[in-house]
Amino acid sequence: MLNKKSEQELKNLLYFIFGIQRIFLLIPLLILCLSFSAPAQAKGTWDSNLQMWLDTTRIADLKNMYPGDYNVIIAKINDPDVQRVPSYNVLVTSSDPSVVDIFGVDNMDFGSYDPDMDVGIQLSAKKVGTAAITIKYKTITKVIHVTVKKSIASFSDKTGTMTTGQKYSIRHFITFRGNKPEIKKIKSSNKKIIKVSGEKLIPKKAGKATITATINGKKQKIKITVKKAKPKPKFSQLKSKKAGLDYGNLHGESTVKIKLTNKTQYPITKVKLSSTLFFDDVLDDCRPKKTKTLTVNLKPGKSKTVKIYFGKYPVSKPTRWTYKILQFWYKQ
Repeated sequence: MLNKKSEQELKNLLYFIFGIQRIFLLIPLLILCLSFSAPAQAKGTWDSNLQMWLDTTRIADLKNMYPGDYNVIIAKINDPDVQRVPSYNVLVTSSDPSVVDIFGVDNMDFGSYDPDMDVGIQLSAKKVGTAAITIKYKTITKVIHVTVKKSIASFSDKTGTMTTGQKYSIRHFITFRGNKPEIKKIKSSNKKIIKVSGEKLIPKKAGKATITATINGKKQKIKITVKKAKPKPKFSQLKSKKAGLDYGNLHGESTVKIKLTNKTQYPITKVKLSSTLFFDDVLDDCRPKKTKTLTVNLKPGKSKTVKIYFGKYPVSKPTRWTYKILQFWYKQ
C-alpha cells in the first residue's frame, strides 16, 4: 500500500507522461491543418494581383458619342496566371445593341499600348439613347454607361469667303457630328454675287451675299464675301531662249545653258526642263536626254540663266541641242 504522499507523486508522473503523449498526437493534426490553410492563403494573394484598368480618356469621350461614331475602350488587364490575356476570354456585352453595338474585341498591338496586356473593345453608336457596356474577365466586372446624343450640324462660322472661277458645296461651310446633315431650302440673298445650284454655290463676281439653308430642320445663315480671282499665269508666259552650249574637249563634258525670263506677275520658284543633245553621225536613239527640276526664285520681269549638266560622252562635239519647259511653280 502506498501512503498518500507516494500516491500523489505517482499521479503527477502519470499526468506528465500522458501530457507528453497528447502533445505528440497534436503535432500531426497541426501539420494537417497548415496544409489545408496554405492554398487558401495563396488564392488570396492571386486574387489581389488580378486587376483591370480602363482608359479614362476614352471613357470620357463616350459621353459625347453621336450616331455613326466609332470608339474604342482600352482595357489593361493584369493576370499573373497568364503572360498574355487573350481577347476571346474577355466577355463584353451591351444592354441595348440598337443604341451601342459591340463590333469587335481584339488584342491591341499599336501605339503606346502593350499587346500583352491591352484589349481593345470597339463600339459603334447606332441611334440616340443610352446603353450599359459590361466587361467581364474571370472575377472582375466593369460597367460603363454610354450616351449617344442627337446629331448636330451648323455653319462653321458666321462668315465665309469664296473666289470667283470656282464651285463650292454648301457642306464646305458646315460642321457636323453624327449622321450627315439634311440640307434643304438653300437660298442666296444676291444671285448676281452667288448663284445656287442644288447644293453647289457658284460665285459670279466680287461682292457679298447671305446664304440661308434649313439644316436638320433648323434655319441657319452665313454671310459670304466673294473675291475676284487673280489671273493664273499661263504656261506660255514663262519665256526662255538659248543662252549657249559648253563643251569641254578634254573630258567630253557637255552643259546646256538656258536663259529664263519671268513674264508673269507671280514669283516663279521652280522650273522643270527637258533638253536633248544632237551629234553628227549618231542615231536618234543614242542622243542623250536630260530632265531636271531647278530652283530659280525668279521675280516678275527678271531673268536667270540655268544649267543642265549632261556629263561625259566619248563622241564628237554636240552640233546642236533643244530644250522644253515641262512645268513651273509659282507663288500666288
